[in-house]
Amino acid sequence: MSKLDRVLVSMEFMSYWPNGTFSALDRGLSDHCPILLECDNVDFGPQPFRFFNSWLKHPQLYETVSQAIQNFDKPNLPPDKTLALKLKSIKVAIKAWRALEIDKEHGELNLWQSQIRCLELKAESGQLSVEEVQMHGDLNYKITLHHQRKTMDLKQKAKARWAVDGDENSTYFHGLFKAHSSTNRINGISKNGTWISSPSEIKQEAFNYFMSKFQELNQQKPPFTVPGIARLSD
Repeated sequence: MSKLDRVLVSMEFMSYWPNGTFSALDRGLSDHCPILLECDNVDFGPQPFRFFNSWLKHPQLYETVSQAIQNFDKPNLPPDKTLALKLKSIKVAIKAWRALEIDKEHGELNLWQSQIRCLELKAESGQLSVEEVQMHGDLNYKITLHHQRKTMDLKQKAKARWAVDGDENSTYFHGLFKAHSSTNRINGISKNGTWISSPSEIKQEAFNYFMSKFQELNQQKPPFTVPGIARLSD
């Protein structure tokens, strides 16, 4: 493709269409390739669970994890499978806690902002009392902490290691996150000269590829016998 074969978009394009892609069509007799811009949302299924560092500052997280460990029923399985099930139960508990916490935080933020607006309207028509001034400061502090946690999550999503702590340019980090997602997204793969773009087919081809890499060609293994070696059990 030529450097002229590009799509010109606005700065807000990735915010509205993060899954936008363009592909080159057959050039034919033209000097340039026609390009096709697609903005469809491709569903690859549920996203993997991701833990955010800002959650570590929430005291209820430790209670949630401790409760999940206490409620875990140890199955009669090998240790590795038991550990996997325990981690899965902790993950389920954290996801349930976060779902409730997001609704709670959203409601608290709306309440704090509403209370600040009421105090500011009252200050325009008269003088606030000492208690109301203190309340206004406390509400601003709570809102600041809320935005700091959101900024931490955006930094982690964007992997902006060079970012300065305390920088609250959330639009910048959100743009980085969208750019990383667009770069890492698999739009399609080529199999035997055929282009595959269906998410289910892409997943199946990836599964088949790695399964072939980890298959054991020699099923028969020589016995390994060492007389007198110490062992835990039979």
